[in-house]
Amino acid sequence: MALRYKISLLATITVLVVLIPLSVIHIRALAQAEEKEIQGCLQATGRLMATELFTSELGAESKARQYMFLREAQKIDTDILFIAVYQGKIDIAVLNRAGLPSSIKGSDSEIIEQFVEQGSNPSVHYVSIDLPENRKLLMGYSIATIEQGRRRRQLGAIGWALGLTTLAVAGSMFFAQRLTRPIHKLLASMSS
Repeated sequence: MALRYKISLLATITVLVVLIPLSVIHIRALAQAEEKEIQGCLQATGRLMATELFTSELGAESKARQYMFLREAQKIDTDILFIAVYQGKIDIAVLNRAGLPSSIKGSDSEIIEQFVEQGSNPSVHYVSIDLPENRKLLMGYSIATIEQGRRRRQLGAIGWALGLTTLAVAGSMFFAQRLTRPIHKLLASMSS
């Protein structure tokens, strides 16, 4: 293998060895930051909902009014898959079936119970906000949007990596040829 090809290969491998791990680390960090931001927003929203949920105007003893409140709150943010009041079992549940895979069957409460028992489903995570009387307000959200963004960024990173690799190959071939030309001239003059 000619010296210029060896230099070009070394430059290309160096670019790939540095670029790919840095891209993967960056993409993972972005996805984690995005999920933490979503959790923080849901925690804040949940605390506001918790204070409203048990006010005398809403009728703290009226499950029907609380259900209607949760239903309206869920309509505001369609990324929220479920909102539930939980006390050992689901007391009040609002589920956005449109955001769930069609394979998931059961009543709203049964489906939410499954999410709670699993801790965190691979595609659904939830936050928990403490309520009076040892109850919790659970708000579940899909991480499908986060995953789509991660895949989009990965494809973009692959595109950049291929582009930079192409530039590295072309640039290293050019510079390797310029570096080896004097050596070839010296060898040619020595052999004649």
